[in-house]
Amino acid sequence: MRAAYLTVLSVFCGFVLSACGDHSPTTPSGATPCSYSVGLTTNSFAAGGGTGTASVTAGAGCSWSATSGADWVTLSGASQGSGPGSFTYTVAASSAANDRQTTIGVASASATISQTACAITVAPTAITVGNGSEQASVAVTASGACSWNASADATWLSADPGTGHGSSALTLHVAENNTTGARTAHVQVGGATITVSQTGESAGCAFTFSPAGAELEHQAGTGASHGCIWQPLAPTAAQRASTTPMMPTRPDRGPIHGAPRSSSSVGDQESAAPSSSFRIVTWWSRRLRSLLRLAEP
Repeated sequence: MRAAYLTVLSVFCGFVLSACGDHSPTTPSGATPCSYSVGLTTNSFAAGGGTGTASVTAGAGCSWSATSGADWVTLSGASQGSGPGSFTYTVAASSAANDRQTTIGVASASATISQTACAITVAPTAITVGNGSEQASVAVTASGACSWNASADATWLSADPGTGHGSSALTLHVAENNTTGARTAHVQVGGATITVSQTGESAGCAFTFSPAGAELEHQAGTGASHGCIWQPLAPTAAQRASTTPMMPTRPDRGPIHGAPRSSSSVGDQESAAPSSSFRIVTWWSRRLRSLLRLAEP
């Protein structure tokens, strides 16, 4: 009886051990253990990203499944199979400031994929503007189709557009500076920096006018000092009347014969001229009569 019991137990244990033994699905029964390798058409990518094809080498009947080590590498096509095979992988564009790296795994094999950082440059890197409301243009150069964000660290400075891809033009908007002090702010575009300096408002406007007696035709304009507005005004009638024209004189005799005399001169029977134009005409009329008398025989 004991012998029969041991026989039944032995058969049962043999069955259990056979069912629970190590039977890998990648290794056919009675065959050599499977080995795998994976090759990539491209394993180094620029910041703009791209696609490639992975080739899997495996023995007949050896099953496998491919996995990506990062979310910026995606697999498509037959990413699992048995025996030799291939699938496609896609590397997304990078906006990172540093290089990055990951792996694609196939069973016990793996391959490395690397991608360079998104390189962004700007020109110019420094801008100086006056105290008024200003705009400035900046050229953004990015490797591939790199995406970038542009942001300023001051409320009086902004960038348009605020986001972009690849190389593009960027416009900076600078608000008017109503203070007398200069100020500085920065715009970050990816890993590049633009420094913007703005002058302050002038403490006072100074004007000069030459010649002093000239008359202007224009009615408005802007002075040489930034932000200083000037407007020429026509002289009043009183200002015109108070302007006495210069008359030719002789050192030994005073005014030339016939020139207008002061209304207070002895024997002067004429009243003062009402305007400078009238005095000039009167003087030339007298002068002409004097010249005609001298010319008589």
